Amino acid sequence: MTTHIQDTAIEVAGSGDERILMLHGWPDTRALWDGTVDALQDRASCARLTLPGFETGPGATSLDDMCQLLRQIVDRISPDQPVTLMLHDWGCIFGYEFAMRHP
Repeated sequence: MTTHIQDTAIEVAGSGDERILMLHGWPDTRALWDGTVDALQDRASCARLTLPGFETGPGATSLDDMCQLLRQIVDRISPDQPVTLMLHDWGCIFGYEFAMRHP
């Protein structure tokens, strides 16, 4: 299933009680997580996106704007339960900041 938030496509695959939000690094895209989703989709719902500016070339996105986008994604994919963040490379910067702001 694919949903859109702020012109960003969020792909959700799998089933299960656990919700995982996967954030990639540079110069990757959400495709980095294909094998991981294949391995986890029987027990978890995995959400992934290509971070803004990462696929079409460098784009300026503030840390505040990224955290707002991630908050909207989490609210959409898991409104009533915690989300596990799976982070790689630059995705760690955004994920750690998001986790500090929204424990």
